[in-house]
This record gives sequence, structure tokens and C-alpha cells, in this order.
Amino acid sequence: MPIYTVEIDGKTYDIEGDRPPSEAEARAAVGAGASSGQTKSSTATRMAGIDFVPDAEWDAMPFGQKMRGVLQAGGVVAGQMIGLSPSQAREKVDNPKTTLAELAIPGVIDKVGAGMKAGARTLYRSALKPGKDVRQATIAGVRRSGGDVATEELLKNSIPITRSGKGQDMARALVTQSRQGADDMIAAAEAAGASPINAMAGLSDMQPVMAQARNVAGLGKSNPVPGVVARAKAFMGANRDGIPLTRAQALKRTAQAASDDTYRAMERGQVVDEMGALFDKQQATGLRKALEGRVPGLAAQNANTQRLGTAARAISEAEGRIANNNLIGMGDALSLGTSIAGASTLGPEGVLLGVLQSLLTRPETASRIAIGGYKAGGAAQNEQVRRVLAALMSSHQATR
Repeated sequence: MPIYTVEIDGKTYDIEGDRPPSEAEARAAVGAGASSGQTKSSTATRMAGIDFVPDAEWDAMPFGQKMRGVLQAGGVVAGQMIGLSPSQAREKVDNPKTTLAELAIPGVIDKVGAGMKAGARTLYRSALKPGKDVRQATIAGVRRSGGDVATEELLKNSIPITRSGKGQDMARALVTQSRQGADDMIAAAEAAGASPINAMAGLSDMQPVMAQARNVAGLGKSNPVPGVVARAKAFMGANRDGIPLTRAQALKRTAQAASDDTYRAMERGQVVDEMGALFDKQQATGLRKALEGRVPGLAAQNANTQRLGTAARAISEAEGRIANNNLIGMGDALSLGTSIAGASTLGPEGVLLGVLQSLLTRPETASRIAIGGYKAGGAAQNEQVRRVLAALMSSHQATR
């Protein structure tokens, strides 16, 4: 005979019979108990659309039934997260035609994963405390601040803030690797027959230099314009036959190194009137643009190097602060003990809060916790996770 599910006083029961029972019949059947031969009762309690069973009954369930119960509960929760009432969500889950997409489980997972990654970014950045130079860094093709870029790169590459300086070593190694990647791309293009770069490309961004030189002369200082023009002519003369790509990359690197302080000063909004450094900066920019125009993918590679360089600067500063503020290796143990002692007056809960507070205010610990949260958030958004859930939901529906 068929089995009918009824709900009485907040509890759900399965009753066997040749027709749906009336309320009186159902109550009588439940009151008669299993010995009547008519009932197959369950002690499950349904709350917020989810069935809860006693521990003993759960332990006795076959694994497959447990799995179906977990999937049902997850579906009900997901349904409520997209605005369904508990009863509506339960109805969706119990309907064999309901699809994973209808419960918006992939979207729910994405939101949870995105939330975990956002929390990780906040925690890591609070530990990193990027300085003004890093925050104001201009990253090619990126609208976010340099501090946000540095945080994202360090999290993405699982680089913790350390007391030993290992974090900055890891970041610098990635910068070196990215630069080498750019060099390899340029060498490959040259080997494939790419023609040399016209020397004029190295002077294509000189307008800011000439404008600043005229301003300096206008203040009554020694006129730098003739010197700027003379250097431009010398550059053209030295490279009248064009500049091979690998040579142009080497010249660009030399100019960048010479103008590094100028880059930092201009990022801070300072006015630079040292014509040699400003010339170096604009010359490096012109050569970079010319190379990126010749070598496919080089612009993206250079942007990656720039992001990693900003991250390396940020973590170098952070680890420098740790080293300067903790000259004695016992600092951690001493300060942790002080936190615990201070909180112990609040009882066991206070001691626990003291430990957590002490740990989370340490950049080393906070950065590692943030990296774990960032990874977990990424895993939650992984397409493979959604596929597994879809397969499990399908198998769950097929067994009904």
C-alpha cells in the first residue's frame, strides 16, 4: 500500500494506507504506534523547512540517505537565500523537476566565495598597511589604488608577511621571473625577424621634458633647454641605424633604473625639475611603448611586472616595520603573554579573546589567515565545485 506523509503538531509522519488519512485517523494511527501495524512513524522535526532527526536515528541511517538529507537541507537554505520562504524552498527541493539553477546554488556559492575573498583582502591589507608611495602608485590599466593592487597580488601568490624577510624575497623573485618573461618575448620576436626600432621612438614622449625645461628657464634659472636638445641629438646620432629590440629593452631598463626616484616623486605629486632624471623617465616610456607595439603580449607582461613590483615594495616596507619594532626574538611570546594576562580577568572567554586579538594584530598571523580565506573563497567559486553539486543534486533527484 502507498505511504502518505502528514504533519501533526510540528512533526512529520509517514502513514501507510489505501487512501490519504483524515486528521483524526492520522492522530489515531500515530497514537497507536508502530505496534498497530499501520504506521511507519518518524520522529523528525521540521524547522525552517529542514528536517531534524534524533542522533540515534541519524546514526542508523544508510550513508546515501544521509547524503540526500544534507543535499535537501542545502537546497532549502539556498532557496531562502534567494528570497523564498521556508515552505516554498522546501517545496522546490521536494519537486523532482527542480533544477540546480532554479535554487540559484551556483550564484549563492559565488556570493559566499566573493565574500570570503573580500574579507581576506581587508584583513591582509590591514596587516600590510601600505605606505603613501605604494597607495599612490599608478598601475597601467588599473583604476584601483596601489595598495589594493599590492594586496591582491600578494594574496593571489600566497605571500605571507614574515619576520624573516621571506615574503619580500618571494615577491622579488616573482618580479625577476616576470621581467625575464618579457625579455624572452622580446628575444623571440627579434629572432623571428622583427625590424629595429627607430630612434625617434625613444624621444616620442619628450613634450613634458621640454615644457618643464622652459618653465625652469622662465624662472630665471640656468636654461636647461639647450642641454635637453643636445642629449636628444646625441641619442639620435648613436642609434641612426635603428635599435634592435633586445638593445632597446636594455636601454629602457637602464633609463628606468636611473629615473626610479623620479617615478616615485611624480607619483607623490612632486614637481621634478632635474632634467636628466625627467629625460630618463620619458625616454624609458617611449622605448617601452615602441616595444609593446612590436611584441604581442608584451604590454600585459609589463603590466604584470609593474603590479608585482608594487607588491614587492609594499611587503618590503611591512617586513621592515616588523623587524624594526621587534628587535628581540622573544617579543612575540612576551606581548602575547601580556595580552592573555590582561584578558584573564574576564574569565576563560576573556583569555580566548585576548589570544585571538593578539594573533590577529600580528601581521605574520593575520596575513596567513587572510591567505587561507582567499584560497577558500576561490575554491568555493571553482567551476568544478558547481559541477559536483549539480551531479549530486541530479543523483538525489533521481533516487526519489
